[in-house]
Amino acid sequence: FIGIDFGESLSGDVFSQFTGLKVPDKFNDNSVSTKIIRPGVSRESVTIPFMGLNEKEIAKWLNQNKIGQQILSVWFNRQSDGSFNVDVLKERGLFNANDNDYIVASASKRGEASLMDMGLQLVNQSYVVVFDFSDIMTMAQYY
Repeated sequence: FIGIDFGESLSGDVFSQFTGLKVPDKFNDNSVSTKIIRPGVSRESVTIPFMGLNEKEIAKWLNQNKIGQQILSVWFNRQSDGSFNVDVLKERGLFNANDNDYIVASASKRGEASLMDMGLQLVNQSYVVVFDFSDIMTMAQYY
């Protein structure tokens, strides 16, 4: 999860809680270190009337913060020394395989190694969830 913080009133309170969100167990957790993006511009300058935030601007901010690279670092299990391995890909590929995949793989020359390759196909199914909170009020302000 990534939040966009325009520095509006009460956004600090919201984002202090936001950083504690966890990915449900149903999904692979590809959480990245960047939890909050602060674009440094006003909300109005990047908002399309009746549509919300400009998607191109969001994509630009994600690219500027290297979110794609951070996600790939999770998939390819980047180590502190900068090296990579395929342990996460193997694990998720094996977990995602069904009985038919296992039968086909067993009959092939590569055997279970081809099941591990299925993890590579899962990389393209990674998603980024971006939250934008606006018009935040306390209960006292609302009532």
